Parts: sequence; C-alpha cells; structure tokens
Amino acid sequence: SSVLISLALVFYSLGIWAERFARRLKPWHVVTFWIGFSFDVAGTLAMHKIAEGISAPRRYDGPFGKSDRAFAFGLLALLIGLGFTAGLWTSIYLAVLLLLAVRTIFNRAHRIVAESELS
Repeated sequence: SSVLISLALVFYSLGIWAERFARRLKPWHVVTFWIGFSFDVAGTLAMHKIAEGISAPRRYDGPFGKSDRAFAFGLLALLIGLGFTAGLWTSIYLAVLLLLAVRTIFNRAHRIVAESELS
C-alpha cells in the first residue's frame, strides 16, 4: 500500500507541477492526475484490507478526524483556488493542522494502549 500511495504522490506532483510550469492545462496533465488518483484509491483500498486483517476496531478519537481533515484541506484548497495568495497565513494554518493531527495520533495511541492493558 505504501508503494501505491507513493506512486499517487509522484503522479499527482508530476501533473500539478507540469501544469504550473506550462501555465496552461494540457490533456496529459489531466491524465497524469487521474493516474495519481487511481493509485491513491488502490493504495487506500490496500490499507483497508490490511486493517481488516489486523481485526482491530477503527479508532475515532479526536480532535482531528477524517471529516475534519477533509474539511480543513478542502477549505485551504478553496481559498487558494479563489485567489488567496499562499503566504504566512498558510504556514500558520498548516502548523495548527499539524498540531491537531499530532494530538489525534497521541489520543488514539493512548487509548489503544489503555485497551490492550485491560485485556
């Protein structure tokens, strides 16, 4: 799954940066993006299958769950897409998101350890 996600990153980056340097969206940029998206979906499905094999319950401990991340990054993309210039505000915004993500990881790991000590 990590290979698939890494390939997604490569193809996303290739399509996005090539379009950025060309200053014009070309058909192969779109194809490259969709190839990246396909690898992203395949990697996500592979991770899902791996997680099913572990048979551990899904964790929903917050404060920065999947829906929150989707909203936060969607909002960032929307603002930049609307013409807001990325700058110091984006660095601060991403730093706050990083802190929330680290806190979420800590909360989930702490609860997993606590549950495993009970059994």
